[in-house]
This record gives sequence, C-alpha cells and structure tokens, in this order.
Amino acid sequence: MEDLPVLAAQAGIWFAEQAAPDSSYLWEGYADMGAPVFRVHSPSGISGLYAGLLGHIDSTHPVYGIDADDPRTHTGPGSIEEPAESYVEELLARSPDGPYHLLGWSFGGLVSHAMAIRLRARGAEVLTAAGHRDDEYPPERLTHPEVSALLRCEGSLLATFTEDDVDRLVAMSRRHARLMSGHRPEPYPGDAVHLATTGPTAVPDWADWCPLIGGHLTEHLLDIAHHRAVLGNTAKTAELHDITPDRPHGTCLPLYHCNALVLSLLGTHTTGSPLVLHTTFDPAGHLADLDRGGARTAAIVPAPPWPDALDYLVTAAAPLPRALAACFHRLYGDRLRQGYGLTGAVNSSLTTPRLTGADFRAAYLDAHPPVGVPLPGTEVRIEAGEVWLRTPDLVDGYWDDPAATAAAVTEDGWLRTGDLGEWRDGLLVLRGRRTERIDRGGEKHHPVDLERDWALPGVYAAVAVPEPALGHDVGLVATDQSIDAVRAVVERAAVRPSVLAFGGYRATATGKPMRTAMGRALVTRRISPSRYERLLGHAAACAEEIDTGPLAALVPRCPPVRADDDPVCAAFDRWAWQAARSGPRGAAVLRAGRHDLGGLLWTDRTTTPAK
Repeated sequence: MEDLPVLAAQAGIWFAEQAAPDSSYLWEGYADMGAPVFRVHSPSGISGLYAGLLGHIDSTHPVYGIDADDPRTHTGPGSIEEPAESYVEELLARSPDGPYHLLGWSFGGLVSHAMAIRLRARGAEVLTAAGHRDDEYPPERLTHPEVSALLRCEGSLLATFTEDDVDRLVAMSRRHARLMSGHRPEPYPGDAVHLATTGPTAVPDWADWCPLIGGHLTEHLLDIAHHRAVLGNTAKTAELHDITPDRPHGTCLPLYHCNALVLSLLGTHTTGSPLVLHTTFDPAGHLADLDRGGARTAAIVPAPPWPDALDYLVTAAAPLPRALAACFHRLYGDRLRQGYGLTGAVNSSLTTPRLTGADFRAAYLDAHPPVGVPLPGTEVRIEAGEVWLRTPDLVDGYWDDPAATAAAVTEDGWLRTGDLGEWRDGLLVLRGRRTERIDRGGEKHHPVDLERDWALPGVYAAVAVPEPALGHDVGLVATDQSIDAVRAVVERAAVRPSVLAFGGYRATATGKPMRTAMGRALVTRRISPSRYERLLGHAAACAEEIDTGPLAALVPRCPPVRADDDPVCAAFDRWAWQAARSGPRGAAVLRAGRHDLGGLLWTDRTTTPAK
C-alpha cells in the first residue's frame, strides 16, 4: 500500500496486502487460497478508495485493485463496455479458471456489472457486489478544493497526492461521469450482492438494480452514519466562515465535541488551513495563541486584548444570554455570530448572518439573541413549539437503539430536536428544552424566559423541581449573586421561585446548564392539604373576630395599595378584610385533580351588612 500514489497513475491490476507483513505480493503465492476479490476503481480512476474494506474481507481472499489508464497518456474509453472488456482480459490472464469476486461502487459498480456479464458468458462463477449513484460526482461540482477535501478525508496516503495528481483525478472523474450518464446496463443472469447504508441520507437504489439481475439480489444494509453527512456539514460550515489556507482558524474546545470535531478539526483539515489549538481553559493564553497564529475565526471564551487579525467569534452549544451578549458588546463590539446545531444533525444547522451596528443591537441586546437562519440544504419548521430539522447531514440514528431513533426521527426524515423555539424577524430564537419546561399546576414556564425576567447578574439557572401535587415547582439555583439581588427576585418577580439554592450549579463541559439534574437534587416543602384546610379555618375565624371584635376599628387604617404589590395580597388587604364585615364567611382548599391550587377565603356580599 505504500506504492499507492505511484500505482494509481498506472493502468492495470495491483495487489493490496491485508495479511501478515511477510506475505508475498506474487499471485502464485495465493494458489491455495480463496477466490480473489477484484476492486474496480471509482470515478476518480483509483481503487485505493476501498482500502477501508480490507479489514472486513476474510484474509483467505487476496484483494486486487483495478485502476484506470492515465488520461495524460491515454485518450480514455468511449463507453462503460470498453474498460469492462479490457479489465476482463487482464483478469483472465491472471486467473483463467475463476471463480471471481467483483466489487464496484458508483462508476466501478457499472463496470463490475458489465464485467460480470462477460465473465458469466464465458462460464465463470462470479459474485458481484455493485452499488451505484447517478449523482455521486456531477462534473460541474468537481472543483479542485472539493476533490482535495475528499482525498484528505479518505486517508493519509491519498492526502499525499500533488496538485498534478488531483488534476488527473478530476479529469478522469469528469470523463467517467459523462460515460455514466449515458450508460444503460444490460441484464446480468447471475446472483449479486448490493451494499447500502441506511437512514434518512440513504439512496434507495436497490430497486434500480432489481430489473438488471436475473438471479437473486441480496442486499446488505450498513447501519452506520454515512461519512458524507459529516463531510457535507464540514464543507458548509467551512465555506460559511471562509476557512481557507490563508485564513487560520482556532479553538479551545475539546476535540471530542461535535463543533470542534467538524468545524475546527475537519474544517481546517479538509481545506488545508492551519488550526490554532489551545488545550487548557486559559482565555488570555488562548487569545495570545490566536494572535501568534494569525487566526481569522475562532470558537473561544473571550478575554482582552482582541487579536488584530480576528474577524469575529462563533458561539454555540448553549443559547447565548442577552446579559452575556451585552457584556461582550461592551468589550468587543458586534464581532459575534451565534450558531445552532445538534450532534444528530452533524454540528451546525443554523447560523446568524453577520450583523453590525443597529441590526446587532436589535437582535442581540434588545431581545433574546437568535441562533440564525438554516444552512444551505437544511429545512426548519416549528411543530407545537418544538424545532424540527431536516438535512442531508442527518446521521442514521442512535447506535443499537431503534426505539430512540424512531422517537427522534420521523419516517420522512425530520429530526425532533427537543428544543423549543420561535421565528423573530426571519431568525430562529430558542426558548429552552422541551424536557426542561416547568409545569406548575398547569402553568407552563420556560426556564430561559424566567431567567430573562429575573435578570440576575452572573451565572444562575431556573429549574423544574419535582412536586407531587403540582407536578413541578419553580426553583432558582444561584451561584455568586448577592443575597439582596436574590431576595428581590423572591419578593417581586412576576413568577417567584418557591425553592432556592445557593450553590449546586451544574453544567456540561461546553457550558450547558444541567437543569434536570439540578432540579432533581432539590425538594420543595409544602403543607399537607388537611393542615392547610385547618389553617384556612383559623383564618376564617380570625376574620370573624375582626368583624365583631375590637380589631374592626383597625380595618380603615390598612396601608394603601402600591403599584408593585402582588395582586392577591392587594385584594386581600383592601377588599377581603372589608368584605369580611358584610356577611357569611368561609374557607376551602382549591384542587384540580390531584393538584393543590391553594386556598380561598370568601364572604357572601349579597346579605345585609351587620349594623
């Protein structure tokens, strides 16, 4: 395999070693082994793209690659049948008796199919594994950077190709693509094997082969995430952020994170761009590295000073709080873009356009920051408040968990993200996770909305605290906020937290608050319904005593209602006590199903007031 770049420039059949290092490269050394496997080249003209299959083929079968003629020295075939006839003659010269195993993909699938027809006509036993896609390599899309990106992702040996080698591959791919578009395969009278990937990005071409196979067509479905989903998102995000060899990119995210893997690592690798990687949580040190490396874009935690070459930062993983956006704007201005994506959709699915001046302030500072518009080829819709995505970059599903896959992905390829969102001025705005929504006795509250209203400084979280009667109660997990600031929220917020914790804030490695885990660690204290009912009875008796006893003279002295008073307390202060003098009174516990909704004091105002 070390000679692959040289052999790829020559026509003919070559051997790919997969057994022990001391195995012979000579055909005669495998006389007692199983039937050989011949790999017919892809549109690029080289068979080395099948190298990843070597570990999955039994070592008793020698594996050979069939490469195309060099277009610099040969005019090239005028049809699919021409290379098929040539390859059959060379194959028979090496092994006249058979049997033969032929393996082809895309252009190679059509050629191996034509080879199988010719070998079968000569009485040879053939097993054909052929897969074909008409849209695999359209000529108009074969640019030099795209081919280079594909080669880099196929393995280190192919990445050693020079620009001249790449130009040769492009020429062969264009020539073979033209042959594919005009080819009409003949029926093959024997059996065949069809390999295909599963999932939303799979191409259902098995039915296309059925009329062309006279024997039994066996299909093997490979339940894996197609690498083109990863490469597709890599190409989109690299183009979006203009990652090119003369525009280095930097990150301090761990490379196991989807964004760092796809955008930063593969984005720079496939474009041949430098990657400035910082491996410790040291914002100032990372910015210094970015400055030294001349990075033009980066995904980082900022700290002054701003590197001269850096255009903007990309923020993702968790929704950007408006307070943090305002802090960033004070330090660095509008050099910020927020994106959104999930691992299941391979990194980024939406990104905000580059906004400046008043547009940036309106989107990021005057309202909750948006996550942007869909990338090319990505569809977004809102179903019952939940964000759904459909993209060619979607993975096939959860590993060995078909139930979870069915719950997350619809039959027509929509991914239920679990995120709640809405459109605002053409940009998607997230409101939190569906599973993190607080349901308190039928009242629905989104944690992000509550945090927005509480407007505390620093890091904190609104969480759903399990409560057996109401379903949830509202919890606040504070960190380094002052007691006075938290007290103001508890006393005056429109939705007040019933449970408060200083400390215990938890987040993922990328900063996402772990709301469910924090909420489960908290408990809410509630009075039992029977005790609550007894207390209400005491309150009714107290009201009776106020009406008939010496305390009645104090009622007119109740303090006036303030605009910021709680409506219920205001009504109780200014009306309930006054109404208590006008007739029969009582108390009761209010319930809705198993939910305790509090208590009620009442008086019958239709009776004649006592004199």
